[in-house]
Amino acid sequence: MVAEGDSCEVSVETVKIQFRTLANGQVIMTAALGKLNEMAEKAGESVNGFLDRCLHLHGARLSRLALPFLLSLEPDSDEMILWVPVEPRPERGTPFREELEDMLNEVEFRRDWLGLVTDFQ
Repeated sequence: MVAEGDSCEVSVETVKIQFRTLANGQVIMTAALGKLNEMAEKAGESVNGFLDRCLHLHGARLSRLALPFLLSLEPDSDEMILWVPVEPRPERGTPFREELEDMLNEVEFRRDWLGLVTDFQ
C-alpha cells in the first residue's frame, strides 16, 4: 500500500519527473519547466509577457494532448510545474512508461517553443 506523501523521482538526463501520492490515493506526475523569473529573463521578456505566452501555449495544447496536463506556478520556489494525474486503466494497469515518455516530450516541446534550451537533447 502506498501512503500519502510517498514519492519517487525519475531522472532522464537533467529532467526530473516525480510521481507523488495524494491524500485520496491518486498519483500525479510532475516536472518543473524552470523558474519563471529566470525563464523570462533568458527569453528576454517581462515576467508578465512570458507568463502570458506560457498560458496561451498551454491553452492551445490542451485540445491536442492525450494526457490532461495542468500547469501551475509554485509561489515559494517560482517554479513553473507541469503535472498530470496518472490514472490506472482496468485493461492495462498504469502505463507509467508511456506517460513518462509523454511528459518528457511535452517538457521538451514547451521549452523549445518558449525558446529555452532543453535539458535532454
